[in-house]
Amino acid sequence: MAQNKTLELSIKIAGKVDKSLTTAINQTNTLMGSLTTTMSKVGTAGLAAMGALATATAAGLAKCTSEAAKLENNMSAMVRYVDGLTESATTSTEQAQSNLKAMRTYIQDLSTQIPRTTEQISKMSAALGQSGIGADRQMSTGILRDTAVAATAMDLEDDTAGNYMAKWEAAFNFNHDQVMTLMDQINYLGANNATTAAEIAQSVNQAASMGQIAGVDPSATAAIATAMQATGVATDRVGTSISRIYTNISKGSNATKAQKAMWEELGFTAEGIARSMQSDGIGTLKSVFQAINNMPDERKVAALNTLFGQWAIEGGAKITQNLALLEKTLGEVNDPGLYTGSMEREFLIEASTPEAVDLMLSNAKAALMQDIGQAFLPAKKEFSLSMIDFLNQIRKNMPELTTLANSLGKIASDGVERLGDAMERALPYIQKGLDYLANNGPQVASTLGKLAAVFVLFKVLLQLAYVPSGSMETTIPTKCLLVGWRLPYVVSDPVPERGDIVTFWDEELNKVLVKRVVGLPGETLSFKNGYTYVNGEKLDESYLPTQGITTLPDSMADKTFTVPEGCMFVMGDNRTGSNDSRLLGEPYIPVEAAQARMLVAISVGSDQSWQGVRWIG
Repeated sequence: MAQNKTLELSIKIAGKVDKSLTTAINQTNTLMGSLTTTMSKVGTAGLAAMGALATATAAGLAKCTSEAAKLENNMSAMVRYVDGLTESATTSTEQAQSNLKAMRTYIQDLSTQIPRTTEQISKMSAALGQSGIGADRQMSTGILRDTAVAATAMDLEDDTAGNYMAKWEAAFNFNHDQVMTLMDQINYLGANNATTAAEIAQSVNQAASMGQIAGVDPSATAAIATAMQATGVATDRVGTSISRIYTNISKGSNATKAQKAMWEELGFTAEGIARSMQSDGIGTLKSVFQAINNMPDERKVAALNTLFGQWAIEGGAKITQNLALLEKTLGEVNDPGLYTGSMEREFLIEASTPEAVDLMLSNAKAALMQDIGQAFLPAKKEFSLSMIDFLNQIRKNMPELTTLANSLGKIASDGVERLGDAMERALPYIQKGLDYLANNGPQVASTLGKLAAVFVLFKVLLQLAYVPSGSMETTIPTKCLLVGWRLPYVVSDPVPERGDIVTFWDEELNKVLVKRVVGLPGETLSFKNGYTYVNGEKLDESYLPTQGITTLPDSMADKTFTVPEGCMFVMGDNRTGSNDSRLLGEPYIPVEAAQARMLVAISVGSDQSWQGVRWIG
């Protein structure tokens, strides 16, 4: 009965896959038909381009689906925080789906106009959403675009730009236009003084709210921060220094005895200074700094320490000694003719660089592939879910098939030399299948079409592989069965992407290997302190169990690898136990040797680092 149940599951999966693929193909045909109609409007050249596009699309179907899945993954984090993208008391399911589709398109469009990837823009959107700025406002008011422009012009991290754009509205009681004005002022200060806009913005974020309470507007705080940073005060101390000055100068009657005495020595009173700050904050500050500057040198440090505390001594001293610089920066934030449009001008310069243009072109290509891949995502997801159910049922109802799976995996992994051993293990279970077919011929005959679909799926579209060692731990446990996407390598010869886990035939070891693509054609790889560097930039390898485990023999400690055209550089995730490009006699693997990109790992051994089914593609 177990065989009967397994056959039924096979038929079920084949039916789902067949239906999903049919739907995907129909959707893609519709899309391609629409594109053809559009291209026909530009004549023969347009039709020729359309033909080339159709060919490329067919060859790169896996890439399209991968790009679509990547976009969905990027947006999944954003959806949790941005109101209007999920069903709620105020948003219906239909409206949420419509909003999500519109937001996806909006982010894709922005990535072709601004040199930021869809992943980066999604992070900005999530940061805005966490502060209560929903999908409708992000799109209709252009605040998401403005955030991307600010990030580009001011060289801000993606989520940092989103946080500033949203939180400054609440923190400073600003509208969006006022936030943009402040960012223009900060950008201008950074471009015209010995500091950066990002550093100034960090200090403003730390100190400007306290400044408003004390009587100093955020733009003046930006000017003070610029003067401190331009004279050598470390950025991580500037915000704290300014906050301490604001806090202590506003104490009034709560000032300590020593502070009151020092205020009197300078010709002020604590209460009078606090009142003066509320009517003319920046003017009062300048008067205080000037008074301290007029003191004998031996008293200046004591005055700063007594009035503002030791954390503010350095910043206060720099301002006291450079009042002319403070006047300059204050003048810059008070002259709209200087700062207005500063950020947009900087953005246009940055967006016109060859690197930025190439990125936007790449984003445009990715957007097209994402739109095409969207049609195939349901089929991919449905197949994966069906496969998970199928494999779990096998584990529960036919444990012996685990042995068969391992045998088949060894055939795929080790080739002919292990065929005899593998077949010997597999024969008892194959015989069971043959016996069942002999006894149930009429029922089987009606299902051969579905089973043929499964055969084609694994022969042409997918590849089974087997990892006999721990070279890919912990991503792929030892003796793990893999399912990979074969089609792109059957119909074309694409260059795998960095991070892809691929199978390839290694001539030196005379067997199939499973490794991760780390280096691409034309790139130079080096290793330092356990990390991998690509063209001198440290590679972020978040997929590794821990960072910093790339090792080389002492004799190769200073060795670099420059990947030739048409080749790739591969490594195992277990960097201390992998025979890969670092150690092979021929380190560069021809792209044409790639057989498939691995998508799913199946781990069933009780002694493995994890058990179950995991998506690794």
